[in-house]
This record gives sequence, structure tokens and C-alpha cells, in this order.
Amino acid sequence: ATLRGLLAGVVCALMVAGNAGAQSSDDDARRHFEAGVSYFNTSDYDDALREFQRAYQLSEADKRPAILRNIAAVYERMGNLEKTIETLEQYLQADPDTPERATVELRIKNLKERLAEQPDPDAGVAFGALAAADADGDGEITAAELQAVDIASTGYGVGQYSAVSDLWAFVEH
Repeated sequence: ATLRGLLAGVVCALMVAGNAGAQSSDDDARRHFEAGVSYFNTSDYDDALREFQRAYQLSEADKRPAILRNIAAVYERMGNLEKTIETLEQYLQADPDTPERATVELRIKNLKERLAEQPDPDAGVAFGALAAADADGDGEITAAELQAVDIASTGYGVGQYSAVSDLWAFVEH
């Protein structure tokens, strides 16, 4: 009877410790979430994102979808529309029966339209690289000036232009 009592006590202690651990994790998630809200409200989006992501990791499965909406809001404020869309789509997968489904789908649609309207970042690269080519500053760029600019050293040799060696090749590209 003593061994049985001891085992029952150990099982009870483990159950209490397990519940305390779950409670502690939930409390930690709540603290990270609240910190994320605070950072978001002060426009500190990097820290807000970190805190919301940590809250998501620590939270119970049924609370995670709501946190994804906060993460999406941070990405949108940061100007990262791709990650905003990705996170909202993840939210809809996590909570397919959400009453806000139609609203979130419309938001995703609008974000995709905004993303499609954004200027091509390579256009800025091209303009900056051409401006750098006007070595004598006369407003005219000659073939010799184009060939003289090492595009990689100007910082413009990125993305699809990473293999272009000089601006003459860049323009021909």
C-alpha cells in the first residue's frame, strides 16, 4: 500500500507540474504577445515581429491563427507585402471557418493588386547604374563610359544583373 501511495503521489505531482508548465508556456506566450502589441503601437516593427513570432511559437494551437493576423499586420507596416499575403493565407489555412474569411480574402486580393502595381525594383537599379556611368557629368553617356563602369563595384550588379560585367553589357542585356 505504501508503494501504491507513493506512485499515486508521483503521478499527481507530475500532473500538477505538467499543468504548471502548460500554464507557464501560455503565460509566456501572453507576455510576448503583449510586448508585440506595445512595440507595434510605437512603430517598432522589428521588435513587434519578433515578439509576435515568439508568442506564436509558445501559444496553444487554438490561439495561433489570431496571432498570425498580428504578424501579417506587422509585415504590412514594414512594407513586405509578399510576407503579408503569405501570412494571411497561412491564417486562412489555420482557421478555415473563420467568420472573417471573406474580409481576409478581400484583403489578400487587394494586397496582391498593390504588389502588382509596385514599380520593378530593377528599374531603380538600371537608372542608378546609368547615372553612375556619366563619369564627366555632362549628361551624356558614351559607349566608352558605359564600358568603363564595373557594374559589380557600383552595387548595381544584383538580382538578374549579377552576371553583367559592365554597363555596356547591362544596356545590351
